[in-house]
Amino acid sequence: DIWNRLRYSPGGTGWATLLCNESDSLTQGAAVRLLDFLERLPKRTVVIFTSNDITNIPDRLLSRMKVLLMTAQGIAEPGAKWLESIAKQEGLQGYNGMTAIRKAKNNLRMALQNLELELLEGC
Repeated sequence: DIWNRLRYSPGGTGWATLLCNESDSLTQGAAVRLLDFLERLPKRTVVIFTSNDITNIPDRLLSRMKVLLMTAQGIAEPGAKWLESIAKQEGLQGYNGMTAIRKAKNNLRMALQNLELELLEGC
């Protein structure tokens, strides 16, 4: 079905776009099948892969990509305050949310996981 939609995209500029979300969770088998699919794409097709960790994308697939690193810097300050409120509610003293976000390379999800680990270690 995807193949037919790409080959016969209606109207517009003639470009087709595919979005492959969470591509870092592809299995090796799925990556091999995807590579075969990508080799047969029609001209004027753009495939966008999103990932939380590009180190988990198989090298055979990653080597065919143009990598653009993006961050969610706009959520750092509110995220830090949120993390600090969780730490306070859990009784963790002296927790610095901005430091936690920086250590997690501006990844709020990772900072939350690190806080959870810190809280579990304190039990």
